Amino acid sequence: MSCRFGMLPVKPFSHPNNVPLTNRSWDSMSHFLAECFGDITFESNEPEEVMTTSVSYVDEIDGTKLLSHVAKPDTTIWRTPSPAVVILP
Repeated sequence: MSCRFGMLPVKPFSHPNNVPLTNRSWDSMSHFLAECFGDITFESNEPEEVMTTSVSYVDEIDGTKLLSHVAKPDTTIWRTPSPAVVILP
């Protein structure tokens, strides 16, 4: 990647005891800034359709009926285990 942010000589806020984490964080930030300033374009591998399973439940505190949706990755396409995303109202 040849972007103006990837060529900085010093990685600020680096910690000598956690070099892999510092490098990954720095690379991620550089990639984000390159996308923001148009040096590279974002390429998503988001699936066309996401299959979810509905889960109904009742809040134990006030008895409110709630509905959640659980989406599981297709193991033929995605490497698992994968990170989880939890969205709360």
